[in-house]
Amino acid sequence: LSNTWSHDAEIELERGLHWIECYHQEERGAQLARAGWRLERAAAASKEAWNSLAILEEAVTAAWQVIPDPVLDGRIPCRVRVLENGRWRAEVAESAGLRLRRPEVALPALLVAEAPGAAPQKRFFGSGGGHEIRVGGQPVPVWVCPAYWRPFSLEWEQGWTPERRPVLRTMLFGEHPPLRLRIGGRDAGEVAHRPGAWQAWPLEAADRGRPFELSMAGVRLTGGTVATWPDVGDPAPPSRRRAAPRRLLQPASVLPPPPLPAGAPADGGWRGGGTPAPVTPEGVPFDLWSGDAADLRALLEARQAQGAGVILELDRQPAIRGLGGDEVYRILRAHLRAVLEAGAVPVLVLGTEVDPLRSLEMRAQALAVARLRDEFDCFFIDRKEHP
Repeated sequence: LSNTWSHDAEIELERGLHWIECYHQEERGAQLARAGWRLERAAAASKEAWNSLAILEEAVTAAWQVIPDPVLDGRIPCRVRVLENGRWRAEVAESAGLRLRRPEVALPALLVAEAPGAAPQKRFFGSGGGHEIRVGGQPVPVWVCPAYWRPFSLEWEQGWTPERRPVLRTMLFGEHPPLRLRIGGRDAGEVAHRPGAWQAWPLEAADRGRPFELSMAGVRLTGGTVATWPDVGDPAPPSRRRAAPRRLLQPASVLPPPPLPAGAPADGGWRGGGTPAPVTPEGVPFDLWSGDAADLRALLEARQAQGAGVILELDRQPAIRGLGGDEVYRILRAHLRAVLEAGAVPVLVLGTEVDPLRSLEMRAQALAVARLRDEFDCFFIDRKEHP
């Protein structure tokens, strides 16, 4: 293979049939052309190969190329018109495939025009090689070999709409093909994507705890499990606001929990004597912001917490974890129900680290606690007012 650079020069080839490839490039106004050639000798192919371009192509090694891989794969791209008994069926052409960065998934593609003069549409496949596509209801055999790949990224999250409805959201970076969502046995449909915008699928109550899968052209891209959420419309259990708790428990990930003012929640305080001495709750190892409400109920029942006061404190952890007011409301509401179902008395506490004037996030979180206080008619303590 001769592949040296030259300028305005003639190069004499050896006698025989050659495989020739050229590549024209333009960058910053400068243009150049690069050429490569190879003589197929008798040792590399039979005598019939000299008269058959198809056999000659099979004899050429895949490592030889002039055109760089990011642009082409060594073959000049072309459009192939498919005819059946002289009638136009389809027109196909090579196209860039897509490659998901993480997890790594490759999706080869073809451009397919379904009618003469129609704009070609990109079709994706789960693998390269031979496939059969449907054009006008009729099968058309095609061979998929992507010219090059375009990388893209996928991000998903579970959240809420402004109307407080649960949704699964996705956003694409780099490329924006349509994605399909399946949750358990339910097909949630296909959603087109736009640059820099979240696209959402509404979630149903039956989707909670079920596995989901995001796919494209029938190829799985990623998946996970739909997180559970409490039904906002569920009525609150009967309040135990008037009960006089003689014992305090506090679920917390960092133990022991801080002391609580004894006379803060009601006249007479926790012990019924109005003593100013602070009370240190018993610690229960449980993370309010990642734990499940059913697990909290089981822990309280194991501690025989019937009639005890259970402190649910809003600290700075939701702000650190990026939880908004709606998420704080739903998490604490589920825990409040668990406390009441365990026969205990819930006590909402606003920690000293929460300053509603510092940020809109903390303000929304504090308002969520105030809303729950009114909804459940439970004890409430602001540590800033009762240091």
